Amino acid sequence: MCVPDYALLLFSRVCIGALYKDDCPYQRYIPIYLIVGGSIGILRTLWALCQKACRRHDSDDNEENRKSNPLEIVVNCFVLAWFITGSVWIYSIYSSYNRDINDHKHYCNYTLYQYAFWVTNAVYILLGSVCICACTLFTCAMMVG
Repeated sequence: MCVPDYALLLFSRVCIGALYKDDCPYQRYIPIYLIVGGSIGILRTLWALCQKACRRHDSDDNEENRKSNPLEIVVNCFVLAWFITGSVWIYSIYSSYNRDINDHKHYCNYTLYQYAFWVTNAVYILLGSVCICACTLFTCAMMVG
């Protein structure tokens, strides 16, 4: 996935969350999860692009420029915690949410919920695929070497 596609996905998270901000009374934090997650993702992407541009203009590519910024570590920890929290919010209502607007107690907009559900699932699928590939490569390397 290239940067424009990733940025579009992040922007769509913000838009869907904002558009349906008040349309999930059963779990009111799902739109907030999308808005905050998309916004932080956009800021992280812009930060990474700026750092890459600065490194390109810097002729001294020494070890000091490659050290992790403590702020990045804090933001990455927040993103992980936010993803886990959002997963709990999304999956906790999976079997009991209702698309019928007349059932206000269990109502959550179908588009909002399905978007949040499948974006979260896609992350888990991607992580699982990366783990399987890494384990396969490691096993192959151990067999060869």
